[in-house]
Amino acid sequence: MTASQCMTMIIAAIRLKSLCDAQITKALARYAELRPPDKAGMELADDARKQVAVELAISPRVVDTKVRKSRKLVTRLPGTLSALADGDIDLRRAVAMVDLTGGLSDEDAIRVEQDVLAAGGRVNYRRFRDAVRQRVIEAEAEAAERRRLEALRNPDVSIEPTVEGMSRLTADLAEEDAIAARKRIDHLAEIARTPGDGRTDGQRRVAVLTDLMLGHRGTDPIGTAIDGSVSLTAHAGLNETSGEPAIPTAVAAGQNGEVAAEARLSPECGPPVSAGQVLDISRHRYAVSVDSPVRCEVPGCRADVVASWGDAAVRRTDDAESGVGATPVRTTCAHHSVGRQGSSWTVTESAPGVFTFVSEDGRRFAAVPERYLDPPA
Repeated sequence: MTASQCMTMIIAAIRLKSLCDAQITKALARYAELRPPDKAGMELADDARKQVAVELAISPRVVDTKVRKSRKLVTRLPGTLSALADGDIDLRRAVAMVDLTGGLSDEDAIRVEQDVLAAGGRVNYRRFRDAVRQRVIEAEAEAAERRRLEALRNPDVSIEPTVEGMSRLTADLAEEDAIAARKRIDHLAEIARTPGDGRTDGQRRVAVLTDLMLGHRGTDPIGTAIDGSVSLTAHAGLNETSGEPAIPTAVAAGQNGEVAAEARLSPECGPPVSAGQVLDISRHRYAVSVDSPVRCEVPGCRADVVASWGDAAVRRTDDAESGVGATPVRTTCAHHSVGRQGSSWTVTESAPGVFTFVSEDGRRFAAVPERYLDPPA
């Protein structure tokens, strides 16, 4: 190819790559709709999250991040997704748009998106990111002004009970009006100072405000009678539930020791193993030291396995001479040792020490055990 043809192919490939990234984004968002999360704080069902992690060779945490950003591009920033599909911007710029507009409302985010994309992808990523950030700052200022005007249209005066039979009176005012009112009260409080006046500045300010609002109660034409019925707990500064008995949240030390001892002797957990102890070794077995990290066999998980908890970290092969015929034991981390009980995945032993995991939709993943020591000669 000539230099011009090479450049043409590069540009076409870049646009095709952007189109593929847009399709992956749509597919991830749709996949999240089909496999909704079954736990709080997750973007996908646990099994689906695990499968995506294996297929893309990334961690489950990264899967959640990718799915979250994909859903925002599809539902919140459709213009950015269209620009990505058309090749006008790349995935890195699209992700920057998602991240920087995360604190805006949907309407403000769309306005920022339209303003930035109207000028294209800029000469480089940094210029594009700076353009988005600048427009976000302007949008936040505009949003703050809209919220201020809305607050001015809905002012009110409220009272909040405090302690010792006191209350706090609050008025919603524009900032300049509040400053002017405070200065007026300070001025009148200073005028009210008399020789020998032992009141503090705060006491004089409260007295000025009370006189301005209430005047002389005996001749005040506006009824200011106060209901004197106050609960005993209010006088004591307590809330409504203060008299309820405390709920025990800790186990006594003796009981805690008994629980720990019982857990150590549980047949499901097996006996405790000291660090560096060789679990099992013979001519047909491999030695695995506790000091060497044993990894979880569940696809997509690389967490360490603690040998004294969950499944034993021992890999056995058939021992024809002894007639043991032991089946290799699965090794899983603490999370998957519990989570597999409710999992829809199935596990089969396709070869000695090799487990095949089958997902809910029939995809198969093989987990081959790692050897830390060579087999004996």
